[in-house]
Amino acid sequence: MRLKNSRWLQLALVGLTIVCALAVGYLTGALVGGGSPSRTQAYANLPTIDAAVTVEANATDEATPGVTATVEPTAAPTEAPTPTTEQPTSSAAPAQPDTFIEDSFDTAAHGWPSGETETWSAGVVDQRYQLRLNGQTSIGFTTPLPAENYRLGVDVAVEQGGAGLVFLFAEPATSYRIILSPDGGYAIERQEGSATTEENVVTRIVDWTDSAALQDTPGAANRLTIERQGQAIRFIVNDQPLTEFAVPPGPFVNRYGFVLTSRSGQGFATFDNLRGERLPGS
Repeated sequence: MRLKNSRWLQLALVGLTIVCALAVGYLTGALVGGGSPSRTQAYANLPTIDAAVTVEANATDEATPGVTATVEPTAAPTEAPTPTTEQPTSSAAPAQPDTFIEDSFDTAAHGWPSGETETWSAGVVDQRYQLRLNGQTSIGFTTPLPAENYRLGVDVAVEQGGAGLVFLFAEPATSYRIILSPDGGYAIERQEGSATTEENVVTRIVDWTDSAALQDTPGAANRLTIERQGQAIRFIVNDQPLTEFAVPPGPFVNRYGFVLTSRSGQGFATFDNLRGERLPGS
C-alpha cells in the first residue's frame, strides 16, 4: 500500500512539473513574441524622434552703428604650447582709407572760391575757410564728389546765421543741406532754384532741433560728418549720431560744398579740417 501511494505521489509530481513548464513557456512566448495588445497600443501613439533638429536663433541686440566686431576662431592645439618671450608679429598692413579730399586750409591754394562784394565775402583767413554775409540771405559753393558712398567731415564754427554742408544736388539748381546754428541746433533743408531767375524756394525737411551733441556757444567748432551708404545718409556731430536721412527718388549729381544762410542778411561762419573718404561700394 505504501508502494502504490509512493508511485501515485511520483506521478502527481511529474504532472505538476509539466503543467508548470507549459505555463512558463506560454508566458515567455507572449513577452518575447510581440507582447500583449494593451502594451502595443500604449506605444502606438508616441511621437517619433527626428534624427536632427535645427534651432534658429533670433538676435536681440542691436549692432552699434559703424562698428563691426570680428570674432577670431580658436583652434585646439595638438601639443602643449612652448613658452616664449617673442611677441607675434603680423605681416598684414592695416587698410588705409581711400581719401579723395583732405584740406586744413593752411594756404590759399585750396581751390575754393575767394572774393568779396558788397553783400558777401569768401576766402581763407587765419588758416580757415570763411564765409560772410553782409546784405544777402545765403551763399554757398559746391564741387564734384568723386564717390557714391562716402564719409565727409569738416569743423564748422558758426558765429551768426546758419552754416553747414550741401550733400545732394540735382540739376538745374536743387540742393539739400544740413545747417548748424550758433546755439546748438540743426536743420535739414531743400533749396530749389531756377535756371532763369534768382528766386530760391527753401523747404524745411527737418525743422530746427536742439542737440546736446552740439556746442551751443557762438563761434565754437563742431565736427560735422556725413556718411552715405546707398540710399541712407547718416549725420554725426562730434562723434555722436545726430539724425538720418533717406535719399529721395530722382537723379542726383554727386556734389558737396559749404553754405551759409541768414534771414537777416548778416552771417559769419568758418570751415576747417575738411576730409573726405570713399566707403566700400563706391
